[in-house]
Amino acid sequence: MVSFKLTTEYRGLPAGLQKRMESMAEQTFRSLNLAYQSKILTYNKELNEILPIDTKVGKQQYNHEIQTIIRGADRLGFWFASLPFEQICINLKIKF
Repeated sequence: MVSFKLTTEYRGLPAGLQKRMESMAEQTFRSLNLAYQSKILTYNKELNEILPIDTKVGKQQYNHEIQTIIRGADRLGFWFASLPFEQICINLKIKF
């Protein structure tokens, strides 16, 4: 639904989309491969979906500064997860 709404509101979005996707294919596949090897993603064959594996970062092994960064990333991820796609784009100043 979101992608349909985006394409109707932003008519120029589909223009060149295929070409941009193709140009990013190698990087995308390498990233997915790394995520699978790192065991942070899994593939559900029944649903035909790529899903995250719930992983926890052992914070005690890092110094205080890095622990602060990880806590901030956790809060930011939780906050963005509850927002609709359009609001995330506005907050991150992403324009299509």
